[in-house]
Amino acid sequence: ITYSSEMMKSAVLLLLLQATSVFFQDATAQGLQLHIMPNSDQECNVSNSSSSMEVSCMTLSELVTNASSYLSAAQAPITLIFLSGQHQMPSNGTLIFANIADVRLKGERRDDDSSMPKIQCQNHNGAFIFRDVDKVSITNLRFENCGSSSTDQRVTGNRLTMFMQKATLFASNIADLVLDSIIVMNGRGYGLYGLNVKGNSSISNSEFIDNKDGG
Repeated sequence: ITYSSEMMKSAVLLLLLQATSVFFQDATAQGLQLHIMPNSDQECNVSNSSSSMEVSCMTLSELVTNASSYLSAAQAPITLIFLSGQHQMPSNGTLIFANIADVRLKGERRDDDSSMPKIQCQNHNGAFIFRDVDKVSITNLRFENCGSSSTDQRVTGNRLTMFMQKATLFASNIADLVLDSIIVMNGRGYGLYGLNVKGNSSISNSEFIDNKDGG
């Protein structure tokens, strides 16, 4: 694993587990591509260039609320493309990606907007959780004021140990984790907390700023 010097200030690769809210799990049909819009009034101008890929548009709030209906027939890769602007995470909103081969989150900038898309959480509540995923990539996104608690349990011999941590991004049992050009700031707990992250994993061109207990 390679690390940028800036990210070491306030991010730790260590642990993930459990969470609350929306689960993305492998199903049986086709890949899924969701274009996440900053607001519901925005026009959805996307085209499907692949017959094997389902394409839809929605806000982050709509995704958190109705994820199961969009994912009932979805199979990896699952791709979330955040369009330029600010995306509001619902209060206590958490997205959980579990038992999937390939998950991709990426920000898309307009030609007239040099800033990366921002995911804004409310009252330091909200997280993205990845559990038992082969490949995870997050690129060109900014996360602010997020962070939720996640619980894990480990069995060592006859001893059961419980762990609880707060973070914006959780990663557990990931074969390949790639973070490129992301910012995680003002979060509650760790910017990134992971367990058993291995393979061809890297963090580059990224910053983790002022993430601490209590937000």
